[in-house]
Amino acid sequence: MIQFGKDEPVRYEASTVCVIYDPADGRILHMHQVTIFPGGRNPAQPEMEARAFELAKRAGVDVSKAKALHVDPQSLTPGVPHKVDVRSRRVVDIPAGPGR
Repeated sequence: MIQFGKDEPVRYEASTVCVIYDPADGRILHMHQVTIFPGGRNPAQPEMEARAFELAKRAGVDVSKAKALHVDPQSLTPGVPHKVDVRSRRVVDIPAGPGR
């Protein structure tokens, strides 16, 4: 469920995030979220990835060596920077403090 301001909650059927990352260090280059509302079409993962790469390129991001990873948006901690653990292929929080 998504809340917009003080309005009634808007219900959705599904939501997913496609993370475009550098496989050398796990740095996230771009994130693309798709939310499917009732009656909407749920794109296949390859279609979503293509769109994420396209949008990243438009933003001037070099995605020539990048990889894609699909994650549940509920698994992302709000307001915290993230990276991809390249060994486990999971998105992890970047701890606060020196060396961040």
